[in-house]
Amino acid sequence: LSASHYTNYPPLKQLFFYIAAYFSKFDIRYGIIALKAIVILFDFGCYFFIKNILLQLNLNPKKLLLYILNPFIIIELTGNLHFEGVQIFMLLGCIFFYLKNKSTLSGVFLAASVLIKMIPLILSPILFFKLKIKNKILFTISCLITIVIFTSIFINETVIINFKKTTELWFSNFEFNGSIYNIFKHVGILIKGYNPIRSYGTPMSLIVFSLVMLIAIVKRKKSNPKSLFKTLTITLFIFYALSTTVHPWYISTLLILSIFTSYTFVVAWSFTIMLSYFTYSNSLFKENQIIIFIEYAVVYYLFINEVLLKKTTYITTFLKEKLRL
Repeated sequence: LSASHYTNYPPLKQLFFYIAAYFSKFDIRYGIIALKAIVILFDFGCYFFIKNILLQLNLNPKKLLLYILNPFIIIELTGNLHFEGVQIFMLLGCIFFYLKNKSTLSGVFLAASVLIKMIPLILSPILFFKLKIKNKILFTISCLITIVIFTSIFINETVIINFKKTTELWFSNFEFNGSIYNIFKHVGILIKGYNPIRSYGTPMSLIVFSLVMLIAIVKRKKSNPKSLFKTLTITLFIFYALSTTVHPWYISTLLILSIFTSYTFVVAWSFTIMLSYFTYSNSLFKENQIIIFIEYAVVYYLFINEVLLKKTTYITTFLKEKLRL
């Protein structure tokens, strides 16, 4: 985005920017230090939640290293200051209390996660449908109240219109490192002679919404916590598979969900997705389709084997035997 676009960052994230802006008055470096301090502080919170959730699921606590010491996470969050790290802390808090049947606290943390970045909204139906009626009510009310409290001071007609316009750009204008979308684009160019991205956003949104609701309803009776994480991982992966724009830091949320499963395709993606930065090596920012193919070939190969065919791959064996994860 640029100064010509209005922000679509939610209110809680704007609060952290306000803190950085305050310190920047003295020296721009102080603002940067403030942002890095915030991200690192929440990293410690992530460590707490990850370790405790792994123990609760009887999984090896060393699996947290796949996130905490992952070069991708260090570079994109602490290094490049993407606030997925703060959002992930809130989402982990939501799931931590969710597994302990503390629906009110879980709803508050989900709302806080959405108020950092809106991606967790995609996962909310999965969490909602698995709850009993009483917990559904507590979860929903606490989530809505928290969102209303933080957004009420910002809400007016102008903000809503500008927020909507900027959000729509991600589905009908921007494109970067897409996978299924790239196939759609090139077929469209062959047939129509131009990039049909503007006709992709609405159908894609409807397809994602329909698939998420279908998954939520079908999987609602499976109460096993491990199956919950598999469902959340697959759901979010479907969204990114259909997206027009997949910047590297986007998949950090997907990565954290996947370490509570036996899946390794997201761990592999956290390395191959860095190939997408090749686009910035030329002045025209033109994507290299061969590099994108290599990136996604690894990911989809593992996804098909692990999720659809339920086969053990070499990467899974390596992580279990060599790294003892």
